[in-house]
Order: sequence, then C-alpha cells, then structure tokens
Amino acid sequence: DGVNVMTTRQVSASQSPLLGLTEGEPANMQATKILQYFDAQKQPVHMLAAARANDKMPKFVRDSMRDVEKALLAAWLTRPPDLELTVQLGTITEGVDRAFSRGPSSGVRVRAAGATLESAAKVGNDGLLRLSVPGDIVEFNRSVGNNAANFTANLQYYMQQFKTEAGDKKYVDKQQLQTSQQIQFFVGIFDIADRNGDGKLYVEEFQKFVDLLQAGSSGQVTVTVVDRGRGLFDLIDTNHDFRLSRRELIDAAKNFATLDVTGSGTIKKTDLPRQTRVSVGQGPSNGQYGGVAFTTAMGGMGVPPAPTRGPAWFRKMDRNRDGDVSLREFLGTPEEFKLIDTDGDGLISPQEAEAFDKARKK
Repeated sequence: DGVNVMTTRQVSASQSPLLGLTEGEPANMQATKILQYFDAQKQPVHMLAAARANDKMPKFVRDSMRDVEKALLAAWLTRPPDLELTVQLGTITEGVDRAFSRGPSSGVRVRAAGATLESAAKVGNDGLLRLSVPGDIVEFNRSVGNNAANFTANLQYYMQQFKTEAGDKKYVDKQQLQTSQQIQFFVGIFDIADRNGDGKLYVEEFQKFVDLLQAGSSGQVTVTVVDRGRGLFDLIDTNHDFRLSRRELIDAAKNFATLDVTGSGTIKKTDLPRQTRVSVGQGPSNGQYGGVAFTTAMGGMGVPPAPTRGPAWFRKMDRNRDGDVSLREFLGTPEEFKLIDTDGDGLISPQEAEAFDKARKK
C-alpha cells in the first residue's frame, strides 16, 4: 500500500521524493504524472510492464503496456488514502497543543489510517510521528522556525526607513525613491503600493502594503523533505543529536535481531530502512506566497528536546538531554545511583527515577 500526498501545487519529480498531486484533478491526469515520475526513475509501475523499457519490443506493445500501467494507477488513486495526517500550524494551535500535551508533541496527528497502517504510525519519545513500513521509516513533524519572525522584523525595518525618507510630508514619490540608497529597490512595487495612483506613496499606503506582505507570509506552507538515507548511525541515533548515547547503544544491541531482517547474523546496508523526514511549517519560502512549496535536503541536523519525563531532579541532572542520567551526571553518591539503577545498566531511566520517587514517598 502507498501513501497519497495531496497538495495544491504541482512539484517536479526531480525536486522531491514526494510527488505533489493537485486535489480534485481527474485520476487519469494524476496517473500520468505518477507514470512520468516512474519513467524518470526508469522503474516500471508494475513488474509485468518491465519489458516496456526494452527498445527491441514493438512500439505498439510498449504503448499498450503504458496504457495498462496508467489504468492501474488511476484505479489505485480512486481508493481512499492509506493514511491521512493533520498538521497544526500557527501560534494559537501551537500553544493549545503544548498546553494539553502530556509529553513531546510533533504537532502532527493521525486523522485516519487504513488497516495496514493503523499501528504503523506512532509518536516516539522525541515527539516525532513515525511511519514504519518494511524498508522505510518516514518521520513527520511540524517545524517551528524563525522564518516568519525574521520576515516580519525585516519588513518593520524597511517601514522605519520609509518613514525616515518620507519625513514631514508623509510621502515619497518615485523619483525620490529611485535616489534613495536605503529603499530604492522598492521602485518595482511603487505602482502596486500606490493604491490611489496619484504618483505619491504615502506612509499609510506603504503600511497597508507591508501588512499585506505579512498576511501573505502566514499563508505560505513549506514542506521540507530530508532524505537521511540508509545509515546505521542515524537509525541508532534515535533523538537525532548526532551523538550515540550509552542508552542508544544498549538499545541497538537489544534490537539487533530486528535490524537483521534476513536472519543471517549480520546487518547489511540493504537490510536498513531508508529514513525520510517530512517537516511542515508556516511562513515564507524564497519570497513565494500561497499554496504548498516543497524543498528537499540530504542529511539534516536535530536538537534533542528538553526531557519531559521523570521527576524534576531527574530532568535537571540530565544535562545532555539524552533521556537518561549517567553516573557522571548524577549528583548523589555511587551507592544511591546503584539503588535507583535497578537493572544495573549504568543508566537511570525515567521509569527507574519515577519508581524510586514513588517508593520513597511511600
């Protein structure tokens, strides 16, 4: 089963591993776009149509196979999506999400899932919603960056420069704008911002134009796809802080059998799932407004979130934010550490800290 990704903007297959399909577009047109994507990758949609890549096959046979693949895709697109997600954007929804969340929150919720994916999408301890299917792990989260804030700050700066240029007369004409070193690049938008067309751009008119730009920036949705490849390091580095903690190494050893999918006793690169992160955020992207913009990247960095589980003393001692307290971080005696570390793995987990506090209160 696949995942249908519906957007309001067409995206070139060479720009993103996700293919954007226009909502409401006929299924046969969407099927054509998907087929073009597979053609660019030199992959058949159906294994029986692999012979279509053979130039020695008669053209009418290859064309017939293509029509069959297109019909299969069109039929597949008429099915309900295997997975639907809701991403909360905006400052209000972010505040509500934090207020009612009892743990890390990705800002992404499963709206509906088919039977095959019902238990495959889960929110991890780091707050990311992960879809784990054979051969692939797709992570979803809401990106809360400073794009919108920086954009607003820049606009306010130029607004102040414009007021200074306008002076007591409260307006700037095009000739004056052309000679200004600070804001002369606004000449191109002069006629648009000059709403009454009198050849004078008043401070009030420019303020309305700035407000319009700010409104446009909040209407932009950016989807960033990061291809993390099939790296073992990234798979073990579950909090994506580019460090392997002792807990992560212990868990990797415990889960060796799950990584050895062939049961050969060794882990091959082909055994590792491809990891992809999809981040959805609000704000301007390269000066474009409206619709959905896709950007892609390789690798990517992550910052471990502040610990949210465990007693207050546990969270304060966890200075490296790896979700555990080591003997080096522990501020008590070695004897106390051993008492709390009930499994003797050299780390105090949130569960062990909570159990210790509960027993102490009793």
